[in-house]
Amino acid sequence: MEAEVVDGLRVVPLATAVVQVIAEHGHLPGLVSLDGALHAEQVTGAQVEAAGVALGLRGQAAGRLRRVVAEADPECQSVGETRTRVLLRDLGLSLRSQVEIFDRRGKIGRVDFLVGERVVVEFDGLVKYEGHEGRRALAAEKAREDRLRAAGYAVVRLVWADLDQPERVLAMVQQAMARVA
Repeated sequence: MEAEVVDGLRVVPLATAVVQVIAEHGHLPGLVSLDGALHAEQVTGAQVEAAGVALGLRGQAAGRLRRVVAEADPECQSVGETRTRVLLRDLGLSLRSQVEIFDRRGKIGRVDFLVGERVVVEFDGLVKYEGHEGRRALAAEKAREDRLRAAGYAVVRLVWADLDQPERVLAMVQQAMARVA
C-alpha cells in the first residue's frame, strides 16, 4: 500500500498499519492495535485481512494475522482491557466482555469481564480517579461495586502490575469463584 501525505506526514491506511504491527511486533501488540481500531470503528477485520493480502503476508505472518483477527474484540475499550482478556483466556477462564448486569432496581452497569456467571473482573488504569472528577468517579465506582456484591457477584479489580503476575490473578479469580459458589 502506498503511503500518502496528510498534514505534512507520510501515513498509511489504518488497516495497513495494524498489519504492520502484527507482522513486526507479534500477536499481543497486534491484538491491542486491532481491538483499539475496531472499538473506535475505524477499521474492520475484513479490511485488515485485505491489507495483509495486499502486503503479501505469507506463512507464519499470514497465520498470525488470521489468529489476531479471529481473537479481536471490539468491545475492549483499552490496552489494559485487551491485555486482561488475553491473560484471563490464557489462564483457561471462561469469560465474556462488556456484560451489562441488572438487579431488581435496574441496570447496575456494564462490567469489563464476567468470568463464569458471578465473578466480575475489572481492569483499572487508575487515571480516571485523579483530581476532583476522579474522586467523583471513585465514589460512583464504589457504589456500583456495592450493588454488584449485593446482587451476588464477586468483584476482582486488576491494575497494570497485576497483568505481569498471572498466578496472582488466577488465585484472585479462584478465590472470588469460591466466594460466590
